[in-house]
Amino acid sequence: MDQLEPCQVAARELLAVAELRGIDLRPLWLDWVFRSEDRTIYFWQEEGKYHYTLEGEIGQATGTTAYGSFWGESGVIGGIDDAVQLLSAWLLDRKEVGELPMRDTISHGTN
Repeated sequence: MDQLEPCQVAARELLAVAELRGIDLRPLWLDWVFRSEDRTIYFWQEEGKYHYTLEGEIGQATGTTAYGSFWGESGVIGGIDDAVQLLSAWLLDRKEVGELPMRDTISHGTN
């Protein structure tokens, strides 16, 4: 089995569920990962839960202030609806880390 296959399967499932909810994720989809500008997220499923890794720029540019830090995080989120909600919040709504839906983080940090 290809190492990326679980991520590809999860991505296709997320695309289908999001489409049923009127959310078009296809422009963000790159085979196994979803990407928007300077942020990415991907998922895989284990024991009925979706695991994820997200990374990207956080903080907003205002006036002379440069962009914020680079954030990386891995964790577990409940079912597919929770995964779609997290993906939408991170990539489409560009929420900051503290504004993202509830999730169990396993590791996180900034650069």
